[in-house]
Parts: sequence; structure tokens; C-alpha cells
Amino acid sequence: CDKTYKVHTGDTCNTIVQKNPGLTLENLYKWNWINNPACDNLRPRCNYCVHKPIPDTVPEPHQPNIKMDCKEYYQAVSGDYCWLLCQQKGVDLNSFLSWNPDVGVDCQSMLAGYYYCLRI
Repeated sequence: CDKTYKVHTGDTCNTIVQKNPGLTLENLYKWNWINNPACDNLRPRCNYCVHKPIPDTVPEPHQPNIKMDCKEYYQAVSGDYCWLLCQQKGVDLNSFLSWNPDVGVDCQSMLAGYYYCLRI
């Protein structure tokens, strides 16, 4: 995290997002381990992460819509299939498909030699 926001009494997740351009509710929840959708347990005077740097580079080649804040990549080889790769790497298939949407829901567009996101 490279930028934090100190919560004030009365702040909500929505007001924190409004006060921090570029921040989304999804990232606020993820970066601060907020598991309560009502977001009613913010602690005044505590700092919350509101910005994380994007990794400097995504390995090439990769498909255009790969998730950019990926923490782990895998270079596909001939014969790889999404469900088998996910099983071997311990990755949820639906998550893999959402991070790598260009493979398609049936995984027919997974290309050998290309990098794919395995963890965020």
C-alpha cells in the first residue's frame, strides 16, 4: 500500500471511495480485509489502504484483458487446459476465468507461450 486514509467518525466505505479518486469499493474491501458488505465496522482514527501501485510489468506475451494487479503468472504450454491447470495450481476456475477473460468461458482461447494470471 502506498497511500492510506485516516477514517473519521461518520465515514462510510462510500465516503472513503468518494474522497479518494480512482479507488473502488472492491479494492477498498480487498486491500483492507473488509468482509462486511454493510461496511459498518470502520474504526475512526485508523488508517485504511486506498491505493496500491500497479506492478511495473506484466510478462509478455499476454492476452489484452488480463487482470493487471496479478501477483503470480503462469506461461501456458501446448496441451494446457484451464480446468486442469487450475486443479494443479490450486486456483478456483471461476476466478481464473475472471482474471483471464480472453480465454473464453469454454477455455478455447488459451494460447501456448502466453502468460496467464494465477493469483491476485
